[in-house]
Amino acid sequence: MYGIEDDFEEEYLEDEILDANEVLYELELAEHGDVQAQYRLAGIYADRTTVVYDVKKCAEWTRLAASNGWPQAIAVLSSAGLDASDELICAAILKSK
Repeated sequence: MYGIEDDFEEEYLEDEILDANEVLYELELAEHGDVQAQYRLAGIYADRTTVVYDVKKCAEWTRLAASNGWPQAIAVLSSAGLDASDELICAAILKSK
């Protein structure tokens, strides 16, 4: 029987696939030096509503984008503090959106 639970499962799986596809697309761009994609990846990994939430990866991509000169990433690191934890960097990313 098809009910509300099935709708929820279908929607959740669609969201999971979209999240994964978005990450793969941005990852390909970022690995080829797209600094904006590096920063967008940081934002994706910072978002607790995605299935790819990962504070360590968020901080790594933020630091990489900042080291490559992306202004928003530099601003995030400046607001979080130079020795900020990964969690603080991710919080600063979300706050900047």
